[in-house]
Amino acid sequence: MPKYDDFGRPIYETAEEYNQAHRNGICPRTYDTSQKSTYTSEKKTFGKKKSIKKSTILIIGVSIYFAIMLVILAFNYVSDTIGGYYESRPENEYEEDWIEEDWMNEEESYGEYLGNATTPLPEGFEMFTFEGQTYRLPMSYQEVAQMGFILEDGYDEDYMIPTEYEELIFLMDEDGYTEIMIGISNYTDEEISLGECPVHYFYIENPVAYDEYAEVLDFVFGDGLTFESTYEELEAYFGTPYYRYVDYSDESYTYESYEWAYYGNEETHFVCVTFLNGVMSDISIEKRIVN
Repeated sequence: MPKYDDFGRPIYETAEEYNQAHRNGICPRTYDTSQKSTYTSEKKTFGKKKSIKKSTILIIGVSIYFAIMLVILAFNYVSDTIGGYYESRPENEYEEDWIEEDWMNEEESYGEYLGNATTPLPEGFEMFTFEGQTYRLPMSYQEVAQMGFILEDGYDEDYMIPTEYEELIFLMDEDGYTEIMIGISNYTDEEISLGECPVHYFYIENPVAYDEYAEVLDFVFGDGLTFESTYEELEAYFGTPYYRYVDYSDESYTYESYEWAYYGNEETHFVCVTFLNGVMSDISIEKRIVN
């Protein structure tokens, strides 16, 4: 019977015993014990888990690959379809589409220069009357205050205007029904209050243009022109407009704007009249003394 050392290895006393044991295949191995089955089982389980993991990774990889291929094929199909559509259209068909669209836009809304800005506007263009009182631009803010309009929130007569500064300010009547806008400026060497600023620009709206039941304002400008005047009457007094803009893009209304201007070395003259659905909706008048 063979002897074993402390580690379970056989002890051979002669070479003949060593050769005999190996020839007969009875040389014990370190795992040929009662733990053999456990080791083998764990090894198989580990191998099985590893195999499952590899299979899962393979399946996911294959799925991703096919998904990418489907996206590429779909993209190519759409590109070929669209490209084939445009390639099949005659080149001049695009030009016709653009020409037709531009023509329609020009018909619906456009602006055009009709005159020049080198001729002063008629004498007295800067004058107007409101409720029987006559005013003339440029004028003081105190004169505007006499018209009975209220400054918009955030402003009062003591509001300080910095030097070399201009600003447009809205005002309303007591009922909040009629709106005007004034342009003020400060070209002095120091800050001054709003109440001290000259007013060079005046804008007023016609309530009737937005509400047929509103009262017609007592407002007269130019040579007896009113909110009820026609474009022909405006042209008879001011002459050919410097600029004209029309907008017929919305079927619910028509918009027409006419401007007369003069930009001289010493003065600037400007008048703009707007019609909404054929009714004069607002008037802007400006006379500025160039410093």
